[in-house]
Amino acid sequence: MVRHSLFTNSEVEREREILQSRGRKVIWLTPDNQEIEAQIPPTTYPPRKDTSMLAEAIFSLGEGRGRKMLEIGCGSGVIGTWANQRNWRCSACDINPYSVAATRALFSNYGFPPEMVREGGPGEGANSAWAGDENYDLIVWNLPYMSPPQNATELLGPLEESALLDLEKDGTDSLLLNSLQTIEPNSASISHTKTQHPTAADALNISASAQTQQTSFKGSRLLAKGGLILLVHSSNENGRRISGKWAKKGWASKIIHSTSFADGEELFVLALWRAFSEARVERVDSIDSTNRYLLEKGGRLGSRICAIQQTEGRGMSNNKWDTRDGSFACSWVLHDGMQTQFKPGQAQLLAGLATLKAINFLTDDTGGTKKEGIFKGIEIFQKWPNDIWSKRGKVAGILIEGRSDGSKQTIVLGIGVNLCEIVSGTSSANSKQNIAHEQKYPHDSLQNIFTKSVSRKELERTLNATLASYFENPPLQILPTEKENIIPQTDISFIAEKAQIFSNITHYLHHHSKPMINGVVVKPTDINSDGELVVTHKGESISIDSPSQLTWPHKSQP
Repeated sequence: MVRHSLFTNSEVEREREILQSRGRKVIWLTPDNQEIEAQIPPTTYPPRKDTSMLAEAIFSLGEGRGRKMLEIGCGSGVIGTWANQRNWRCSACDINPYSVAATRALFSNYGFPPEMVREGGPGEGANSAWAGDENYDLIVWNLPYMSPPQNATELLGPLEESALLDLEKDGTDSLLLNSLQTIEPNSASISHTKTQHPTAADALNISASAQTQQTSFKGSRLLAKGGLILLVHSSNENGRRISGKWAKKGWASKIIHSTSFADGEELFVLALWRAFSEARVERVDSIDSTNRYLLEKGGRLGSRICAIQQTEGRGMSNNKWDTRDGSFACSWVLHDGMQTQFKPGQAQLLAGLATLKAINFLTDDTGGTKKEGIFKGIEIFQKWPNDIWSKRGKVAGILIEGRSDGSKQTIVLGIGVNLCEIVSGTSSANSKQNIAHEQKYPHDSLQNIFTKSVSRKELERTLNATLASYFENPPLQILPTEKENIIPQTDISFIAEKAQIFSNITHYLHHHSKPMINGVVVKPTDINSDGELVVTHKGESISIDSPSQLTWPHKSQP
């Protein structure tokens, strides 16, 4: 939202002529069927389809109930005026002085203080200069995303064009991201030399410290604790990069409204929030099993523990998963409460996609791909039901485990990733054993695959964000269910991503493995609502709920 000096003398002259023209009156219909009459001065962005789409997203949050809201790029002022009518305490800002004047006039006409509107925006000085000293519950921004008109009869002046064009190298949304802080939840850490998980006293000390520090953020937050950001953008390259860019800083995201046009372009409203902001965070040097520890301890949704070394890590069917200095191991609480109708098959596949996305975001400078989760030029895939593989071997594994005690149920998610090559022992016996194990269970690492290195800290922060995007409800939403009920959110996320997950899986199968039952190749045709793989076997459609029902000969490549 920084003002750019990139107009020619003729464009400046055209702007002067436009400014001398008369404005126009518009009547905008709100989502709750109210009419707002606004005077639109020259160069000010008028209410359009994207305005109404943003309003629908705000409307889905219910009445404001006195909560604080900031509209960046207020344009005509209709969104802010309507929000104030719905009992949001809405402030607004814009870099266009004519938009500021129009919004102030509209606020005044409808009985709201015009001083709540400021000139400026992200990237222009201190946050307080354009946002005041508040921490807002809701921040909305209809970002510039359109291409300029190509013909000589264009109706927009340079000021209005600057409100439509994404002129920032890293995307205009980066100005807001940089005005916020990177999410680095302070966590207690303790070093364990024993192979069992921390003692009760250790856990209590970790928990108390983490609980005290979990909401500590440095600098001006701008967004209040539990706050939500809504951004409007298109499906162009800059729009596709937003989720990954913010995830690397610790922000979860979800598209909550969208609309498509005949040319294939899509407009969307992206919700962003601090991932698992109420969760406990623990880090240890060594532990027997991060999953086992959380199954015993429980915690709020998203509470996690990460370990440098895991001495008794395991995968499906109790296969051993070594976690050493070159690996990442972390577990999250998905549910800790009353018994639920949880579908682990769904959750494993979503966690796999979240892992694939996190790796993509951290290793792809361009922000990626037309379809997040599929790599271009680099062979890395999601393998049903719970692995990430490259063309050489396994890169990451996912394991969901549960424990029930009467009416109480705890469900945890563990993820292990090979960051770099692990050097094994050099003895003859070890070498033979390692070679045999490697032939049966080939592995690979991110270091081998990508030129860009990935640190534990980066992966933990980004993966925490991509997981929250699927398993956590965005804040402020009106939900008929318990806030932390994982079931409906998992169902919603799985339905939205099912086609993408199946595409990832079939991409792997097409290139590197042909699943078989009793030596007969089967053809995967779908994933059902439980996350089971549906295949055609001897002309019949059957559902596979365990990888042990299949053989997966992997075609390893150099």
